[in-house]
Amino acid sequence: MPLSRQQFEHLNAMGIELWQRKSSTVTEHQQASQTNSKNLAQLDQPALSSSRLLSDILQSIGVDKADIQFHQSHIDLGLINWQFNTDSASSCQFQHQCLTTPELKDIAATPTLKKQLWQLFTAQHLNSKGK
Repeated sequence: MPLSRQQFEHLNAMGIELWQRKSSTVTEHQQASQTNSKNLAQLDQPALSSSRLLSDILQSIGVDKADIQFHQSHIDLGLINWQFNTDSASSCQFQHQCLTTPELKDIAATPTLKKQLWQLFTAQHLNSKGK
């Protein structure tokens, strides 16, 4: 289950350590980032901030809009980074605590992408509960 930055800070303040899977090496993560970086969209923060779809998605995964941070190429959701791919034919993927999806306008227009995104969130939520 994704935690907001505020929740993460509260847990750290109480001395509660969070366990994260460290099975992947940094080089694998760097390679994946470099491979995907050529197709990543530059974020339009004002448009994303006012997006109803983004608000609905954040609410459904329990992340407060006030806890997210916008960066040039991704949204920091706390323990997960969300990147948008400019290739509208790409699918939704989750690797190395990084969610990569087509842009929100493409997700909004494509029921299949909405379904993929929801299945990814559901799978990650269920997997984190079982650990």
